[in-house]
Amino acid sequence: DATRKMLFGSGSLLVRFITLWAVSPCFLIPAIPIISTGLLFVWLAKLSWRKAPIQTAIYYVFLNSVIAGLLVSIVLVRADIVHFMYVFPVLVLPLAWFLQGTDISLSLLKPIKPLLVNLTVIAFLLFSASVLWRVIRPPARIETRRGTITAVSADGVIQFVQSQTAPGDKVLVYPYLPLYNYLTETSSPAAYDYFQPGMSTEDQASEIIQSLRENPSAPVLFEYGFASKIPSSWPATPIAAIANDRVADFLGTAYKPCQLLRSATGARFLLMKLKTAACEANQPR
Repeated sequence: DATRKMLFGSGSLLVRFITLWAVSPCFLIPAIPIISTGLLFVWLAKLSWRKAPIQTAIYYVFLNSVIAGLLVSIVLVRADIVHFMYVFPVLVLPLAWFLQGTDISLSLLKPIKPLLVNLTVIAFLLFSASVLWRVIRPPARIETRRGTITAVSADGVIQFVQSQTAPGDKVLVYPYLPLYNYLTETSSPAAYDYFQPGMSTEDQASEIIQSLRENPSAPVLFEYGFASKIPSSWPATPIAAIANDRVADFLGTAYKPCQLLRSATGARFLLMKLKTAACEANQPR
């Protein structure tokens, strides 16, 4: 809500219009497969009634069937712009058909077709420009043991972990960001890269707890606010799986927080150690 207010509730009308124009692909992209599903029935009718060359009709029936199937897979799993973008190279085909206007043309829009083409091209250019700009001029550069990476901001997790560990040390990132192990050249004491409530089993939770007992010196990076991400990202997760987190309960009883750390994306992690261990100061090793 705060982002929406910042984008569309502030600034001049011109700035708001350009902003809406730049993000319009977020609305257009999900609409394309819905339109394509309608085209599937249109071309099925043309194929049945021989109203179009058979090879042309088969081409459109096949591709629109594929796009309709992709739409169903997105809607049933997680209907958000990220998942639409995963299959965008296929979804963009109907947009190209409309802009080309060879087999699919709307006579009412023909007089303004050049304007629509230019507006669409510029909209997608603006849509991608922000991402391109962050690559050209990244806000932050982070030195990791795997090399320099760019991010939207500095990452306190990587900096602190690298100051407190040596390459090859064991660090458990719980429940869900094994990339930190890779970037800091550490490894997980557990056999699993991550633990996902509702997907992982009770036996796997027991194995993670046992791995911590066998590696008492291994610190834990615990993202304590992870549960708040579950309703929007994994809405089918059973409530019981979130409420009964045995690993988190174990950390709460056997470990103590030593440092509050913030990732480049704003996620908050607690660096935790056994209650009998000392919390070291942030001094590079």
